[in-house]
Amino acid sequence: MNDKQLQTLISGFIATGVITGYYYLIRSLGLDIMAPWNIIEYMLNLAIGCAWILHFCVGQIFTWFYRTIISLGLRKVKNLFVRGLCYGFIVFVLSEMVIGIIDFDINADFGYQIVPMSILFLGDLIFGLVIGLMVPLRNFHYKKN
Repeated sequence: MNDKQLQTLISGFIATGVITGYYYLIRSLGLDIMAPWNIIEYMLNLAIGCAWILHFCVGQIFTWFYRTIISLGLRKVKNLFVRGLCYGFIVFVLSEMVIGIIDFDINADFGYQIVPMSILFLGDLIFGLVIGLMVPLRNFHYKKN
């Protein structure tokens, strides 16, 4: 494992930790919202410990996805802040699609109220911002023979 891969791994844990803190802050303000680990626990019928592990694994998957694929698509965006916000929006769309598919499949009713979705949207923007600022960009230079 080289330095950039290790930095990507650590960045994924830090970004997931930051949004975990964000959800605890939101709950401490009195807003009743299901955090991602609670959604995982409910939808997959897992123990809370397994849901936490899966929550951090999903954070790592999104981090590697950014490093390997999305950073190539967003390479025209030079500002790392804007690049991170763009990625946060992509994460929000992907996560809502997955939640919508699973929600439809198991006939659960999470509902799509404006306040919980805006809190999830802001959380994903924060995640994308941290990833955009911390994850090293992938170099796509070709060697000349």
